[in-house]
Amino acid sequence: MKGLFHSKRFRKNLGKWLFMYVGIMILLTTVITYSKYVSKLMATDSARPAKFDVSVAAQNCTDPTSDGIHCNIGKNRATKTIDYYFKLNTNLEVKTNLFLTIMVNQRFTLEKIEEVGKEESITDFDTKSQSIYVDGNVETYTVYSLKAITYQAEDESKQEKLYKVTVKFKNQAVDDYGNVDSNKNYDIVRVGYSAIQLNK
Repeated sequence: MKGLFHSKRFRKNLGKWLFMYVGIMILLTTVITYSKYVSKLMATDSARPAKFDVSVAAQNCTDPTSDGIHCNIGKNRATKTIDYYFKLNTNLEVKTNLFLTIMVNQRFTLEKIEEVGKEESITDFDTKSQSIYVDGNVETYTVYSLKAITYQAEDESKQEKLYKVTVKFKNQAVDDYGNVDSNKNYDIVRVGYSAIQLNK
C-alpha cells in the first residue's frame, strides 16, 4: 500500500476519484433536498375564494325607477293591509348562517311575515325598538330579527326565497272614517341581513 502512495500515477487518479465522489454526493444531496420545492414550482394547481354572495331586492315596486333597494308601492287606503315583497338571493359555497331583520315603522303594526310558497307564517323572531334618522327626522321602528337560516356547504349554491311582509296602519293613526294624512309618504318597511360563515 505504501508503494501505491509513492506512485505518481496513483496519486493523480486518486485525486480524480475523490473529486468525482464529492461532486456526486453534492449532486445527490441537492436533488433529494430541493426536489419537493422544484415540484411545487412546476405544479399548475390554482385556487379561488369560495362564493359568498347575498343580496336582498324589493319586488312589488310601482315606480319604474325603483332600484330594488328603494321601493315605492303607490297609494293605499289606511284601512287596507299593505303587502311588501322582497327576494333573498344567495350564492354560497360554504356553510353559512343567514340572519334577516325586518324593520316596521312605529305607525304600523306587523300583520304577518311569510315565505311565499310555505303554508305557515314565520313567527319565530325577536323584537326590539330602534330609532334612526330618515330624511333628517328621527323615526322609531320595531325590529323583527328572524331565526337564522342555515345553508349547508353541500346545498345547491344558488337559491332564491321570496318573502311577503304584511303591515297595517295602527288604529290610533286612522280616524273614524278610515282616513289618515294622505299627503304623507311613510318609510314603512326596511329589510336587512347579516351572514356568518361557519367553520364546522
